[in-house]
Amino acid sequence: MYPDLETLFRSHLLIPNAGIEHLIREAAAISRLEQPVAPRIEKLFLAFTAHVKARGFDADQKAKIQELEMFPIVSTPENEPYLYLTSVTSKKPWLIADRANFRTQFQLVMPVLAFSVEFVLKIKRFLEALDLKDRFLSDLATSITEAHGDVNLHKELTLRYRARGKYLFRYFFRSSLFHWHPLKHDSGLYRRTKLMGSTCVKSSAA
Repeated sequence: MYPDLETLFRSHLLIPNAGIEHLIREAAAISRLEQPVAPRIEKLFLAFTAHVKARGFDADQKAKIQELEMFPIVSTPENEPYLYLTSVTSKKPWLIADRANFRTQFQLVMPVLAFSVEFVLKIKRFLEALDLKDRFLSDLATSITEAHGDVNLHKELTLRYRARGKYLFRYFFRSSLFHWHPLKHDSGLYRRTKLMGSTCVKSSAA
């Protein structure tokens, strides 16, 4: 977490590498710091990812991390670096844009994790360890129609989709009891959801 002070901590203070409980305490303090603290959050996520690759999480550790408000969320391009911090267990829906076009298109419709696509791929093992695989847009959206020419935001339609976002979010996930995926069983909903990212813009031919 503090590479510039490695010699001080290891050689003089004899402090070993941070363990998982230390990382959890660091993460719990993130929401109490003066915001934004994007670089610190990224270092913390990388540390969690390294721990997952080396040792994994037990059930208790995973539950603690899922409740931490340390996940930066963005809902519009103007929110950078992020609008607020949330947790995995939050009732407010949010997704993970793991492709560049998803970040551009779905950011206008639903809140997404405020990390670049490159960083999301770096911490993917950590996110999957927290049972977030079903929030990856690459698994939820099979195709995105791209607009060509001069592209302008369709404000009325975008606001309409944002209002429906919290309801559509519920249909993205399989039922834990029946393993039923609404997007694959309801063809009408499936077609409408595939168009979410493309119908929020209007274009004129170049």
